[in-house]
Amino acid sequence: MNDWEYSKKIQKKHGSKYYMATRFFPKKVRFATYALYAWVRELDDIVDETSNKIEAKNKFESWIIDWRKTESGETSTRPEMRAFMEVVRSFNIKQEYTESFISSMRMDLEKTEYANIEELENYMYGSATVVGLMMMQIVGDFKEEAVPYAKAMAEAMQLGNFLRDVKDDYDKRDRIYMPCDDLALHNLSIEDIKKYKLSIPFVKFKIAQARRLFEHAEHGIRLLPKKARFPILLASRLYMAVLDEIEKQNFDVFIKRARVNIWQKIIISFKTYLWYRKNMSS
Repeated sequence: MNDWEYSKKIQKKHGSKYYMATRFFPKKVRFATYALYAWVRELDDIVDETSNKIEAKNKFESWIIDWRKTESGETSTRPEMRAFMEVVRSFNIKQEYTESFISSMRMDLEKTEYANIEELENYMYGSATVVGLMMMQIVGDFKEEAVPYAKAMAEAMQLGNFLRDVKDDYDKRDRIYMPCDDLALHNLSIEDIKKYKLSIPFVKFKIAQARRLFEHAEHGIRLLPKKARFPILLASRLYMAVLDEIEKQNFDVFIKRARVNIWQKIIISFKTYLWYRKNMSS
């Protein structure tokens, strides 16, 4: 299996919503997207899926050493690094973006709570926004005015993930991504999350926050080259569907992890394509 197929396999296994949308990109963009996802996923898994914190830090530092060697021109033993380094060189990916992502992953090893939305936005810039900005570089030929919309899309997806994964993040990783000031506005605290309690008004508030960002971000899709519009729109709609599933659970994010099944994804893809053809294809 070559490095590109390995990257594709990683995205297909772990990022089914991304994978479904990515398949609609032209080949060069599609495989670059697989490589970006695999590179991001490998480091994210180190900090998320390694239960022992000391072991996680050791794996993290080992990965960083390998990445530094790859950046300096050595051939990595890691397929995700080899594939992504080709993307970095081919699409002139800014080092500022890769470094910001690494910094946020390091924060996951050290920080477990966020006092306010400003702290969380600082984390999200590295964990999500720069991934969106790297995608912009891969897509290419975009209007500069599209950048704020890309940032909004990345933040919306991240906020949806935080809400969907609130139980797993606390149970498995001892992390809480609900800012304390947001919780306080609804007479809640970190302790309520630890007791698996979030009020329906609070969950509705977080869903509305994410939806506003998605809706704003979609206005910027027209500023992208035509080849990228439908895949990006589809990714947005598939992620918004997770919010729908949380609503169907009566806003209970602790009862189970909200998922969009394959048949729902197919239906959403079909409906999104019809909407795209009518409103955005010209």
